[in-house]
Amino acid sequence: PLPGSANISGFGGRLQALGREGSALETSLATGSAATSTFVLQRSGTIEGRITRMDTGRAVGAVKIQARAGGNTVLARSSSDGRYRITGLPQGSYRMSFDEKSFVVLNRRDIELTPGEAKIIDVALTPAVSLVGDTLVVATTNRETGNVLLRRSGDGGQSFGAVRVMGRTHLSIDCQEPVIDALVGLAASGDTVHLAWSDAKAGSCISTELQVRTSRDDGVTWKPARLASEQHTYGWPEPTARGATLLITLQRPDGAIVVVRSTDTGRTFRETVMKPTGDQALGAADILLPFGSTAWLVYADVAYRGNDIASSRVRIKTSTNGGRTWSTASNVVDPAAKLRQAVNVAAAAGKPVVVFSTGKTDGSSADIVAVHPQ
Repeated sequence: PLPGSANISGFGGRLQALGREGSALETSLATGSAATSTFVLQRSGTIEGRITRMDTGRAVGAVKIQARAGGNTVLARSSSDGRYRITGLPQGSYRMSFDEKSFVVLNRRDIELTPGEAKIIDVALTPAVSLVGDTLVVATTNRETGNVLLRRSGDGGQSFGAVRVMGRTHLSIDCQEPVIDALVGLAASGDTVHLAWSDAKAGSCISTELQVRTSRDDGVTWKPARLASEQHTYGWPEPTARGATLLITLQRPDGAIVVVRSTDTGRTFRETVMKPTGDQALGAADILLPFGSTAWLVYADVAYRGNDIASSRVRIKTSTNGGRTWSTASNVVDPAAKLRQAVNVAAAAGKPVVVFSTGKTDGSSADIVAVHPQ
């Protein structure tokens, strides 16, 4: 027979052709019949890569990996160095999933694999950092009594326990009318939960106290309130927590930002004040402890000409020691035209994502902008 051809006699059943690279095709032949079959073999493909933690970049082993195309599913697991390799895959459009119980399941779609291709798919898994199990804690203020209220759910919000009074505030959020609000903030790390709120002299719209209560058992029991700061601020505490570190931002009427810091799970506190220069004001700060000792602080930096806003920009600072010291600020957006002072920071792929709103300040709808600083 010619190269690549074969004559087979006295055979009935399934006939399979195997390629050197693992490809295969088959046909059926009835006993006593004669037929000519042509096989066109395609080289099989490979999908491989490395799996790491999004927060630290460290390898993740024992991840269950599924690669699906058509009706076929191939399973694999990552090794201790985070690497995986799936061979013998026919061409097609694959859906992959990466599953490990300590991380959020990651799905990837529309992975096109051509004959003989070795495709690299590296992924970063997000740790499932949250309160233990299905616990949810919600804090509010009774605007008539000033009581700081808390409710806890142990089933993901399907039901809640009784309302608990955690403290009281006298802060007015409207300097002309007695609308009382503690402007509460919550932060959690593992089974530790921190509740922060602002207090003031009766009827005042400038806060003179920042109070913090901490639970170390998933919100079941709470330590007494601690005075974290006596800075004169607008209130609006923005807390973030990781491990034993708690950071809270506040804005002063003189345009400065206050960062309140605890490194012993809310037992003691220190302050860092960041002051503006010239006719500028810093405000609308948000803060995040995304991983390790890294912290990000984003804020609006507004320049005034008399009582009018001359320009505004969104800036970010980074700390590598849990908020003890901070880098020089860098611009996220310069200028941020028509900035509404609402800046928030989140993490994606181990990097900050800054979200803020722009638009007219007349109460009309705002444009929401998300920026990934380089």
